[in-house]
Amino acid sequence: MKGWVLAIIGSSAAACAVLGDIQEKELTATGQDAGADTGTLDANDASEVPDVSSQPGYLDLDRPGRPPSRPSKPAAGPGKLMYFAMRRIYFGISKRGTAERDPNAWRAIGWDLDGLATTKQELDDGKAKTCKSSGESNVLQDGFDGRDNALGASLMQFIGNADANGEHVANQSIESGTATLLLVLGDVNDVENDPHVNGAVYLSTSDKGLPTAPKWDGTDVRQVWNASMFTDTINTTASFPDGYIRDGVWVSGDQHKADMTLVFPIYVNAYPIPMVLQLAGRSGWLTAAVKKGAGGPGTFGFTMTAEQLYGTFFPLFKRVLGCDSPVGTTHGLVSGFKSNVDVQGSNAWAPDPNLGCDSVSWGLDVEWAPIAYADWQHPVAAESTPPCAGPGP
Repeated sequence: MKGWVLAIIGSSAAACAVLGDIQEKELTATGQDAGADTGTLDANDASEVPDVSSQPGYLDLDRPGRPPSRPSKPAAGPGKLMYFAMRRIYFGISKRGTAERDPNAWRAIGWDLDGLATTKQELDDGKAKTCKSSGESNVLQDGFDGRDNALGASLMQFIGNADANGEHVANQSIESGTATLLLVLGDVNDVENDPHVNGAVYLSTSDKGLPTAPKWDGTDVRQVWNASMFTDTINTTASFPDGYIRDGVWVSGDQHKADMTLVFPIYVNAYPIPMVLQLAGRSGWLTAAVKKGAGGPGTFGFTMTAEQLYGTFFPLFKRVLGCDSPVGTTHGLVSGFKSNVDVQGSNAWAPDPNLGCDSVSWGLDVEWAPIAYADWQHPVAAESTPPCAGPGP
């Protein structure tokens, strides 16, 4: 296998939504709100927030392996915008902050999506309470605190074996100013606890963007890649109108409302222009530490159907193996990961051992750093590598 992944950077997208309040605000070049509308939360809004933890069939939050729950009290103060850029990403390949290979790193990444802590022994003995799957037990087993991350246990380990230094190189690239994630939070009344904080994730690029490496001191202005926006608009394809902040942690919203498409620029075989991959996700959460605007750790944890996984990774592996490689070789490779379904994607929070699994769980950890502004009003049309021509998935 060629040394194929030099950098893998991700962006999250809600498939059918718009940015909401953020895009209704008129922004200045410094990122300040130039309009009069502060988006102050109405006190009556608090009654409209469902208590998900008390609803039958949904997971209780505020437990290890799950994000904090939505606060019940309305937040006071004028609404504001906050901007962050992803400075580090962790795929579950190496020990955090190092280039040292760690085959168990995936266990600490992602979220507990089904409320179970499924062990390898339970799977081997046929006593697991999760949905039925023909996948391998060492992949289907949960990580720490019941975290579901089958893709981390399979695909990411495959990547790590092919290129043990890939995660480290990806973070070096981010540090130098190449493509990364941008998180924009709108209508923030309180950075400690706020039951209504919409958010959006954009993909940033260095093409026609930063001429030098970011300062990472909170003063950077980052450009937005139009690959993360609806065609011919300035509307992000990554919108989270249902978000909130609890104890200084922003959460994308309720698990059962999640419907995502992640946009990844992937550098293959040392080719200078990345491919753009769309990675679907549902039934999960995205989080970010935002207390005092300082940034900090964040976690992606979602599911994607087996068909979505196949359709996403077939073009990538075809390009990795070479456009002239046999279609059957790529098919066999991707089908192996497709078989490791471990959750029911449409209702991961209610596993049924009598039903078959139809989706694969995955997780990523990141570190968010504050920036001055994300210039989403002037997106950059960066170039990307197209899929191989010829037969596809």
